[in-house]
Amino acid sequence: MRTRRGLRALTLALLFLILGGCLLLAERQIRLSGGETALTAAELPGGNAALYLPRAVPVAEALPAHDEEGDDGHRHEAVYTGGKMNAVMILSRGADGASVLAAELSRRGVAALIVNGENGREAWDWLTAQDFVRLSGTALAAPKGRSAEALDLADSLRGTGRECAAVILLGDAGTLRRAGGSDARNVLMFTGRADPAAEEAFFGSAVDAERGFSGYFSDGSARACVRGGGSFFSRRTLETVMDWQGSSLGHTVELPDDDLICGKLLLCRAWAGLCLLAAAGVLLCRRRIEEER
Repeated sequence: MRTRRGLRALTLALLFLILGGCLLLAERQIRLSGGETALTAAELPGGNAALYLPRAVPVAEALPAHDEEGDDGHRHEAVYTGGKMNAVMILSRGADGASVLAAELSRRGVAALIVNGENGREAWDWLTAQDFVRLSGTALAAPKGRSAEALDLADSLRGTGRECAAVILLGDAGTLRRAGGSDARNVLMFTGRADPAAEEAFFGSAVDAERGFSGYFSDGSARACVRGGGSFFSRRTLETVMDWQGSSLGHTVELPDDDLICGKLLLCRAWAGLCLLAAAGVLLCRRRIEEER
């Protein structure tokens, strides 16, 4: 009897684990195929990164991950011969919604490179050196914890011919003040709480701070501050980012800003998490019952 109950508990836990795994696979499928996105690993000088490309661009042609030996005995590297596209580099910390943001960008014809390491400058140099990237249509995005790093990188690129056409940051009052002294182009800031003094420092004017926007996209002077927006998982954050990158870089694919797949992704992740918790709960209950006996 005990053996049968134990087997039933193990079977139930296994079913929950399988269901959770299927949901995670479904989330990935929605993020890639459903999002009209192709994902590949990019080999950078300082480590690997994840590159999201619109499916209209064959990954094998756009990104030569390695070269192959031809019939003549020489090694040949694939060269991308297609058109140029806009690109966004995302400095990620993990679990910040960077993959969701990248999927939404690629649905709009924008390449997205997610960088988890501390090699931001090397990654930017690599991205802007790719044949498929339009230099005038590049942007930089970062979550909390990497926004100051992103600002430093954006400022260091001024005058190099590889400047960011837009900078999108999730930060706080300190980041907002720091951005006030930045020469970066078309800066969009998300802050957790209202801080009128920091907002005035960012805009340089109490009137603009009250309005939450100043400048022009055409000359790179556009600035906006949005209260709230803790991660790129947020639908409101993503809608604002889609609007900002489109205004700064141009709309390659005309999708409405509110046409997002993030809701489906979060639903799959949430149910997958519940399934994994249920599996753990079944195993824990089985162990306690066995111990009591």
